[in-house]
Amino acid sequence: MTEAIKSLILNGKSTKEIRKVIDDFPENVTTEYFESLGFENPEAIKLKWKLRKNNQQENRRMEVENARRKLLESKSYIFSNNANPNFVLVDTCAFQFKKGLEIIDNAKKVIIINSIMKEMNKVQKKLAGEKLGRTIRFYKKEIAAKEKYKIISNKKSINSNYCDDSILEFLSGIPKNEERPTLLTADVELTERAKSYGFEYILIVNNTSNEDKKKEKMLEPIVQIEEENSDKNESFEVLPKNKTIQLYGVTFKVEKEYICIRKFNPHSKVFIAAPNEVTEITERIKKQIFKISEFDNLLVLARQNNNREIKAAKIVIVDGEIQCEEEIYTFLNEIYLSKMLPEELQNEAKKLMIN
Repeated sequence: MTEAIKSLILNGKSTKEIRKVIDDFPENVTTEYFESLGFENPEAIKLKWKLRKNNQQENRRMEVENARRKLLESKSYIFSNNANPNFVLVDTCAFQFKKGLEIIDNAKKVIIINSIMKEMNKVQKKLAGEKLGRTIRFYKKEIAAKEKYKIISNKKSINSNYCDDSILEFLSGIPKNEERPTLLTADVELTERAKSYGFEYILIVNNTSNEDKKKEKMLEPIVQIEEENSDKNESFEVLPKNKTIQLYGVTFKVEKEYICIRKFNPHSKVFIAAPNEVTEITERIKKQIFKISEFDNLLVLARQNNNREIKAAKIVIVDGEIQCEEEIYTFLNEIYLSKMLPEELQNEAKKLMIN
């Protein structure tokens, strides 16, 4: 039994796990207990401390499992299998939503890279009198006052001005033997990219309604992103129906008969298509408001940073909810075959791909 106990402890088993195998193993183990089993004092001390470490790790695992269970019960998130809500890396857009703030508040450790901190400062300055500006001002005080918040400088090798790239490069630079934080975001595209790298993530998907039925309706289409067997060659994808969506670094939110647009990604192009004209929205960060009845749809173009692939999304508002179609173009001829883009935007997509 002595060797069995030693083997279990050295293999990372906790007191609770050992007691399932050895009935008379005590709940509170002392050095004297190990000595009574025949261990010399130095080895008895080492085993006691190793068991204590195992118990701490077991407690942390249980805390993470309970936190994930709460996320699942809320029906407001999609998350990877090993996502840790207690240890998160925050994307700026998470501060926009109550469900994002809940995770930030409850997390035991929150990482904010320097690029995100700079973006938060810009947003606060531009939106000082608006809700998001006030929220960021409040959390900047929290970040300064509380130990759980850690601001980490980006590596010098990061040259991108786009925060999504900085986030992914930061996560890529963490050694495999170190624990990586879980990405917390409301950006579907960033989530897809994080998933392709094998990073853990929490995607905020329910931002507006407290009614369970509406939550379930919204979750059904977005879960398609999680399907491992989806056809990679399919160029059309139905994205979540909701009153708010974050897409290619751009936020769209329906408020009564208006849609509010905030563009964070400088590399995305946003167009509003009215009956007789298509107008580009160029201003960044500041909220822009348009009456839904005065346009037909919204169109967004974005180029992937790691290849020539162009993504295009068409957004329409139906009964106060956002509906979105997406096409992906790998070659120029695919752009000209698009059923979504008018001719002038086909040329814009072509320029993005060539440049």
